[in-house]
Amino acid sequence: MRPTTSIQHRAAVCLLLAVSYLQTVASFTVQPRSGLLPNSELAVVRKNSQHVSNRWSSTLHMTNDSKEEASFLERLGNPLGSPVKEAEDEISVRSRTSLPPGLTAIQAVVEPLQSALDDASADWILSYADLRPETATSWTGQVFLATNVLYLLAGIVLTMQGDYWFGFMTEVTSIASFFYHYTQLEARGESKAPTVRLALLCDYICAFISLGTASIYLLFLPGGAPLDFFVTIALSLAFLGLSWQYEQGKPYLLFHSLWHIFGAYAGFLIGTAHNQAPLPTMFFS
Repeated sequence: MRPTTSIQHRAAVCLLLAVSYLQTVASFTVQPRSGLLPNSELAVVRKNSQHVSNRWSSTLHMTNDSKEEASFLERLGNPLGSPVKEAEDEISVRSRTSLPPGLTAIQAVVEPLQSALDDASADWILSYADLRPETATSWTGQVFLATNVLYLLAGIVLTMQGDYWFGFMTEVTSIASFFYHYTQLEARGESKAPTVRLALLCDYICAFISLGTASIYLLFLPGGAPLDFFVTIALSLAFLGLSWQYEQGKPYLLFHSLWHIFGAYAGFLIGTAHNQAPLPTMFFS
């Protein structure tokens, strides 16, 4: 019995030593060494990191796509015509109001005149109203722009009456006024935009010639002008002054639209009276 017991004892000791050795090897393999993760856990961490990176990359792409889509929709304009309420990026505003290549040479020629007007009027003559939130695509802005068509209609009628000079200048004034107010609406708060200032200067020149012609017609009208002429002229000038007084947003749009309406009507009355007068017409008419 002793030899058997001794063999069993030795076998138990060997088994314990083997188990202890396996535990030591397993502990050495699984536990991190000097702060490093084992290969299996490191692979899991790398996989999770890659997953998080992919999610962040996807999120950033979605954000950029959303911004690009919003920018595209703003450039496209709202088809329903509601005003744009959010402020736009300064770069997009500059690109919208910067001069096209064809007008750069004209701007270089008239720049000394613009500087002289700025100095003489303390930057007032070539200043313009801030019409935000209205734009050229909002219904209010479009109605405002449509009032310039009245000058065009008046010019066509005067031309058909045989007054080619005043009719032509009235038509040109309509185009210049439309171009100025369109760029004014698209400036969206930017002051001293080159395109708007150039358009405003052209509008001033055309309006000055047209008003000068109408004044000469009125001055030499035989028998004097009827009272309704002076009432129409007074109303048009009053609305022009109110648009300068309330030079912002909807009040400006309202008063300046009325200036267009009564001004076009006054020009039509004066031109028609001049064309029907017995005296010889003036200015190549």
